[in-house]
Amino acid sequence: MISRENPIRNTPYFELLMLLCALFFTMMMSGAAMQSLAPIIGIGDVQETIKNFNAETPQETITAIKILHIVGQLFLFVLTPLLFLAIIKHPKPFHYLFLDRIPKLKHIFLGIAIIVLSFPVALLIYWINQQLPLPQSLLEMEESTTELIKHFVKADTVGMLALNLFAIAFLPALGEELLFRGTVQRIFGRRFRSAHFAIWATAFLFSAFHMQFAGFFPRLLLGALLGYLMYWSASLWIPVIAHFFYNGLQVVGAYYSQKRGIDINPDSLDYLPSGSSVVALVLLMGLCYYVYKSSKEEQSIYETRLLSGEGVEPIIPTE
Repeated sequence: MISRENPIRNTPYFELLMLLCALFFTMMMSGAAMQSLAPIIGIGDVQETIKNFNAETPQETITAIKILHIVGQLFLFVLTPLLFLAIIKHPKPFHYLFLDRIPKLKHIFLGIAIIVLSFPVALLIYWINQQLPLPQSLLEMEESTTELIKHFVKADTVGMLALNLFAIAFLPALGEELLFRGTVQRIFGRRFRSAHFAIWATAFLFSAFHMQFAGFFPRLLLGALLGYLMYWSASLWIPVIAHFFYNGLQVVGAYYSQKRGIDINPDSLDYLPSGSSVVALVLLMGLCYYVYKSSKEEQSIYETRLLSGEGVEPIIPTE
């Protein structure tokens, strides 16, 4: 009886192929689930309802769309990495996703501080991004998406704010980090043997996946920061918490702005003092450097798992 390792199943190429298969399957299931659920919650035509989103859209319709959004997030971002790990028959899914390491309190606070400092920097990059010429078709798509998001985050009650925090802040933070930082970044790291390349390549895909070209570069920055937070902590929980904090601040900010009748226009930076973005950038770079210098042990753990494939156990058939 001879035991030998299956070289194909234990490669990043196989993992990437299986991840794409899992993503395709969950996209199909997501569409089917939302189409089946829509009539039950009062939505006749999903695409037509979203297309006609405006200030006059009833709150009941907005809530129904948020429910469909939750279903889509669960299928696309949460189920995909779980299905992928089931396909490759990984014996330690929490280990693979770096969810087995309880984050240090220091890293949680530092991660939140980095995300807070990234806000004014991202706004400046967003303004620069808008100066780049885009085809008219993309501009129209951007305007439609911006208008949709503006009405989507509308909340008149504390209960609706809580729903927004779950649907727009928590669920995307958990799901997107599971898919991008937990799975894609790990596969890229094994393939290209570089944690830094994996972080930036994943950040590129993360930004492109959102299909919002006017916000491509600020979202690229966010993706890279989240990738480095995972690298510096060797725990997926840190980018999940930071991502939730980033989304949550915007949801809460939109809620209180609406309550006070303040209309913050993302196309204008008049409300942002010009010097604050520069100060924030300097502080952000300094804080990132401090975290980098003080987390050598965590970086070593991350690189060992990422580059050596620790925890990716080979399939050993017998004959």
